[in-house]
Amino acid sequence: MSKNWQRACTTRLYVHPPKSERVYTLWREGKLCFGENENPITDYLAQISSAMWFVDGDGEQLDFRSAEFVMQPDGIPVHGIINRVGHLQVALETFAVAERCSTCYVKLTLINRSDSPVEDRFGFVPRTAQEKKLLFDAPDNYGIYAPKLDDWMDIPASWTQEGSVFRDGERTIKTWGDLNFVLEECSGFAFAEFTLAPGESCEAIFAYNIGEFAFGDYDAEREKVMQFWERELTRVNALPERIAKDPEMVRLIKNLIVHILQCFCYSKGDDYLLSRQ
Repeated sequence: MSKNWQRACTTRLYVHPPKSERVYTLWREGKLCFGENENPITDYLAQISSAMWFVDGDGEQLDFRSAEFVMQPDGIPVHGIINRVGHLQVALETFAVAERCSTCYVKLTLINRSDSPVEDRFGFVPRTAQEKKLLFDAPDNYGIYAPKLDDWMDIPASWTQEGSVFRDGERTIKTWGDLNFVLEECSGFAFAEFTLAPGESCEAIFAYNIGEFAFGDYDAEREKVMQFWERELTRVNALPERIAKDPEMVRLIKNLIVHILQCFCYSKGDDYLLSRQ
């Protein structure tokens, strides 16, 4: 009997801040999951969450095998993914503001890398369901990673659109930028058409939260998040001399500290902290 082994890969990156009721994750296949911390956390796979999955103009998922994560050197959770659809470069960047009921921002950038104009469309699929239905092989991935958009087609398309705002109950995605997404309510896919000259790019911004929420300029909010985490990491100032003189060790420690801080969360509606990965 032969076995096919694949190289181990990172399947997700955590986006949320510490002391948050939210759990936001960015997945290799171009998907973002928007969850909440509910008590008991041991049942989180049965909790209801929302997610959005970016797709190409034919409604097909992007190739997660060729996707490349983009991370800050010190682990600050302003994360990204770069992928390709033919001559079209697809870049995602995401972060979450440092608040208890944090808003998650996502920037989609499409770049024409060819010598000819590209006229196409691009889209995303929003869904709301139990996390075990939204995520592949949850809670952990010890087998061959193979997420399939087809698995989402059994989830009801419950999102609606009002102008540039998409809603499922109180769950809300607000969009703005160069792309005008239109929801196909029967299929639950949202597409935007675009035309790009060689080397030209276009952008769309998304903001997710629950209920009514204020949102700001993407770059300004991003800078606030960077400053918040940089302040937190300046507190790492008592390292042994041998480690403090090793830039690679310091970088690894800061990455670890960021991840540990993200584990500390508020349970929804409660005033005590829990530890959740």
